[in-house]
Amino acid sequence: YASHHRLYEVLVTQYLLPGQSLPLPSERSADVLDYLHAAYVLRVRIGPEVISRLESMVSSSEVPAIEQLMLLDALITATLPQGDPERLADLDRWSARAFEQGTEVPTVRASRGSVLVEIGRAAEGLALLEDCLNGQDFNDCLVHAYRALGRFKLGDVESARSEFAAAKALFRHEQWHGEDIARIVERIGKAIGSELKLPTTWSVEAARAAFRTRTSTRSARPDIP
Repeated sequence: YASHHRLYEVLVTQYLLPGQSLPLPSERSADVLDYLHAAYVLRVRIGPEVISRLESMVSSSEVPAIEQLMLLDALITATLPQGDPERLADLDRWSARAFEQGTEVPTVRASRGSVLVEIGRAAEGLALLEDCLNGQDFNDCLVHAYRALGRFKLGDVESARSEFAAAKALFRHEQWHGEDIARIVERIGKAIGSELKLPTTWSVEAARAAFRTRTSTRSARPDIP
């Protein structure tokens, strides 16, 4: 717990409401920290086994509510990039539960809004995404991308292209190439006819930066992907 306490604080704090404080470690906190270490330090891709484990944790009464909320959002974030129609029901269920527990938490509102857009309830999704920009490039890129998809589904192609242009302006290919965010933004771009075109070759500087990113342990930041 001590070695990853700062990472835990940074991530869980995003789900706290005014007046709430970080929970004391529970018996299941070791499992939560194992997940955080794998996802944010080792950068392990979240596969079916991890998703199954997360589902088990969020169903446990031993996991504090604030940790459950963080893990529900992790489930959504891990599943959205797949674009799998068979997981839409799961996404709806997870995001509805998270939204019920943390209606006022910006990242939860953004996740629920994105899922609503994905499942065809674009107008409801856009209403939630209206106030989800927070100045963090990673968050704002996704919010603009899902706003673009929502407006496109409602037939407002011009606004959709404008929103996607804002998403592209925030997209940093050297840092996010190969990350889940790239899969989401590329998929949405193709859906609305405004593809995100990544460079076919990188500069030496960009390649070196990407290599350092992949082979070093980065400190936690509020906008960790």
